[in-house]
Amino acid sequence: MNHPGANASSERNGERRRLSILAVLVVLAVYAVVVVICAWEPKASAPAWQPYNLQAEGFRAGQLNLAVSAPPGLAELADPYDPVANLPYRETRTDGFTLHDMSYRNGKIYQYFGATPVIVLFWPWLIISGGHFPQELAVLIFCSVGFIAGAWLYCRLARQFFPEAGAFVLAAGLLAFGLAGGLPPLLWRPQVYEVAVSCGNAFAMVALALVWQALDRKHRRAGWLAMASLCYGLAVAARPSLLYGAIILS
Repeated sequence: MNHPGANASSERNGERRRLSILAVLVVLAVYAVVVVICAWEPKASAPAWQPYNLQAEGFRAGQLNLAVSAPPGLAELADPYDPVANLPYRETRTDGFTLHDMSYRNGKIYQYFGATPVIVLFWPWLIISGGHFPQELAVLIFCSVGFIAGAWLYCRLARQFFPEAGAFVLAAGLLAFGLAGGLPPLLWRPQVYEVAVSCGNAFAMVALALVWQALDRKHRRAGWLAMASLCYGLAVAARPSLLYGAIILS
């Protein structure tokens, strides 16, 4: 016969698992609604003219600058970096491209944000499909990956250190983690720097989860730490300001 205490514990764990999965699905649904319904405007910003896709085109052509020409007349300004003088050239074009948040040098346009999103998503998509991936959906993917990795780690830590926590408390924590943090604002305006920020967050959270695996499963520690190091390197390549967090690998 099963011990009554064991049955109660099994039921409690089952309830925690079900509510946790429900909370995760609710957060992901909110993310999708915010991006697809509230923020994504395909007609206003064609993917082919979005900076990360232009950067992918540039990489494919063997160059660091974007695959787009600088506006005629910009180089003829006495000071191309004067914000007042270059304002007409920074205005959004009809195809959605804008020089705002871009860098200009010697007649070429550069993007100063991290290259990780291009390397892991936009460039592979361009090679495989021949098309361009919408930046808005990229932010949705990166935010979702970061949240899922963080939610998994949260549940593992809760099970390890707070085994008596109730199912509703655990689910409430997941909802707070997903909706009361810094990801929803990125989803509301998924444009240029939001891609880099969400990508950096995604790889940083995956690295944290892998570090926990290294601590929890010591017989494969080297492999988990190697993967964590790779992920955190990609996080830093997306957002160099994350470098200080590399202390988690020490």
